[in-house]
Amino acid sequence: MIRVDSRGAGRSPGRRDVFSPGEIADFAEAIEWAGTRSWSTAKAGLNDISYYAITQWQVAVLQPPHLAAIIPWEGAGDYYRDVSRHGGIASNVFTEWFNRRVASVRHGNADASTRPMVGRARDRA
Repeated sequence: MIRVDSRGAGRSPGRRDVFSPGEIADFAEAIEWAGTRSWSTAKAGLNDISYYAITQWQVAVLQPPHLAAIIPWEGAGDYYRDVSRHGGIASNVFTEWFNRRVASVRHGNADASTRPMVGRARDRA
């Protein structure tokens, strides 16, 4: 098992670009790297929730040779129905998530990654 922080997330340097073709290509490259290691079975599988469930579908479209399976859990498949208008009702959950969990750490700001996702943005220091 390996865990990879995408570019600009957590303690990984670089510029975070959520759902971008570059981020998905980086993800596919990490799969190929893992699939060619001496300790590898040459078959990679992905398993995660939410944002990383959604990106699994995007990576699978690229068909990296070493990707053998995906297990997307609780990942939106339809942005309109699953994210912005869940059940037909307007929702700002994605915007709140982005502002609190992505924007605050999007350019390698590792110190911000430990901030809890509670309260309003102005309440966080």
